Amino acid sequence: IDKCNGEGEGESMATGPLLKKVATRKKTKKSSK
Repeated sequence: IDKCNGEGEGESMATGPLLKKVATRKKTKKSSK
């Protein structure tokens, strides 16, 4: 949500939780942030 703060607010909200779930499950370099 920090990166996309205005470019697709709706998508951010829907992708936010999804990305968090995937990051917690895969724990890839995306978790570096």
